[in-house]
Amino acid sequence: MLVGSSPTASFNDSGLTQQTQYTYTVVAVDAANLSSAPSAPLTITTPAPSTTATLVAFGSIWRYLDNGTNQGTAWRASGFNDSTWASGPSLLGYGHGDEATTVGFGANASQKYITTYFRSTFNVANVGSVQSLLMHLVRDDGAVVYVNGTEVARSNMPTGTITSTTFASTNVSAPQDRQAFDFTVPTNVLVNGTNTVAVEVHQNYRASTDLAFNLALIANP
Repeated sequence: MLVGSSPTASFNDSGLTQQTQYTYTVVAVDAANLSSAPSAPLTITTPAPSTTATLVAFGSIWRYLDNGTNQGTAWRASGFNDSTWASGPSLLGYGHGDEATTVGFGANASQKYITTYFRSTFNVANVGSVQSLLMHLVRDDGAVVYVNGTEVARSNMPTGTITSTTFASTNVSAPQDRQAFDFTVPTNVLVNGTNTVAVEVHQNYRASTDLAFNLALIANP
């Protein structure tokens, strides 16, 4: 069956079925319309479809703590009890009016809480099937992200130990305050079953007028 022809030495065969074997032979035709003998058969197999799985989507429900307390490090772990925390969908924050969930900052607008804490869970049925993880992070001003207690990303935050009184490195203004920053997350932090992602968002200064947080986590099998 004639598949097609090309005036150059390359040919693109479109509309093929994924994970299917095809065999081609090539015949060259010169300007005088003389044909060569068919080439040796070339067999190829089209690849399997490339699929991704959204483990955490923008707009997901997050537990959050916005009372200005120092949570230390225990809150990052999967086994931490966050049942008393408030919850709501992302984008979470304050100051712009586009937040799906408005979080608190304290009674004094010129002395806002530096750190706000967020937690969510997602399920992985088979860790071995996940080849890579991509995270999209919206943070105003800075954030540190943990998966199952292990730090996997730090954005606009200083190096070294992070505490509840650590300021973000710089003040973030529009449009960067809604920009999604991409991070590759190591797959070895995952476990089969329920996984926990924990995020601390930090202000650059106490009188900051706004805060924002959103996150998506995509698995590539």
